[in-house]
Amino acid sequence: MVQGTLFVGGIMISDEVQELLYKAIQIFDALAEKDYLVFGQISLRHSTDVFQIRIKKEYFWHLLGCKARKNVDNLYSRCLNKEKIVDCLDYTKGSSESMCREKYNAFIKVFDFVSYAKEIRICDTKDTPDKFNFVLAIGHFSGIIGYDSRQPSKLYFPKSTQSKPIKEYNTKSTARKIIDIMGKYCSESYYNCIRYEIKKNILKDIIKNIDLEHKKIIDKAILDG
Repeated sequence: MVQGTLFVGGIMISDEVQELLYKAIQIFDALAEKDYLVFGQISLRHSTDVFQIRIKKEYFWHLLGCKARKNVDNLYSRCLNKEKIVDCLDYTKGSSESMCREKYNAFIKVFDFVSYAKEIRICDTKDTPDKFNFVLAIGHFSGIIGYDSRQPSKLYFPKSTQSKPIKEYNTKSTARKIIDIMGKYCSESYYNCIRYEIKKNILKDIIKNIDLEHKKIIDKAILDG
C-alpha cells in the first residue's frame, strides 16, 4: 500500500503503522479497562502523593497518532486479533508514519508503568510548555505518557505519547518515585489488589498518612490487613 493514501476525511495509515499498532495494543491491553491508585514520593522526607489513573480502550489510538473512522465496529478487538484495520484508521492532525513510529518507540518503553514502576517517575507539567496539553508526565529517559483529567473527575487518563525524557519535566526537582500501585477493574468500587510495591508491606505505612478521600476507595480487607 502507498504510504499516506488520501481518503475523504483524512490520510489513511500505512501497513507499517498497522503492524506497530498490532504490537502496541498487546502492551496497552494488559492495563486496559482498569483503574490504578498510584502512590508517589519525591523522597522519604516528603509526603506521599496519590494519583488515580483510568485506562480505557478508546484512549489507545490517539497515543499512537491515529484516529478511527466513524462507525467502525469492534476496531479494538480486530486490532488485538491482528485483523486488517489499515482502512479503518487515519493519522491524527499533524501526524504521519514517521511520527507514529516515534510515538511507538516511546510507548513500548514507558506506557506500562506497572511493569516498569522502578524506573518510572511522575512529574507535574505546570512549569513546562506542555502544561496546556496535559497535567502529568509519567515516564523515564526514553519518553513519557502525558496524562490529563476532566473536572470534576479526579481520574487521570492517558492523552499523549512524547519521546522527550522525563527530566525535561522535572524543572524543580519534584519528580516522584512510584512506591506502590493498587488496582481494580473500572466497574469495581474499591481498589482490591496490590500491583506493585517498592518494598513488602509498605502500603501499611502509606495508609496511615493518606487522606480520608483515598482511604474510602480502598477495600476494607486491605485497610484492616
